[in-house]
Amino acid sequence: VGSVDTCREKCLSYPEALLLTTVAEVQDVADLDETLATRREHEDITAQVRALLRAEGQETFVLSSEACARCEKCSYPSAPCRHPGEMFPCIEGHGILVTALAEKFGIEFIAGNTVIWFSILFFRPEKEDMLP
Repeated sequence: VGSVDTCREKCLSYPEALLLTTVAEVQDVADLDETLATRREHEDITAQVRALLRAEGQETFVLSSEACARCEKCSYPSAPCRHPGEMFPCIEGHGILVTALAEKFGIEFIAGNTVIWFSILFFRPEKEDMLP
């Protein structure tokens, strides 16, 4: 994703951001397979919110949960990503601490068998020369 400075600069180039969280209940939060199985729904909701912003004429840049899980087997690094428009890079990979965001906004993210997923959708009006 580039250096932390490059990532920071890209994020700060957007004047607005929306912090999005979803909540999932699992039987055992220590069961990694069960916990990670809840991520797809969060990513789908994130994609829906991005589509709403785009429909309103907003250019978006989305960060989300850890790693892309769109493909069964990733083509990278031997080949370019097959779906670059669908992959949301990791929030913390851009130097943003999710724990600090949760604390700042009073979001409890460690609560029994509850999983809290985070996304940040940065947005700004599309430039006129970019419109069809």
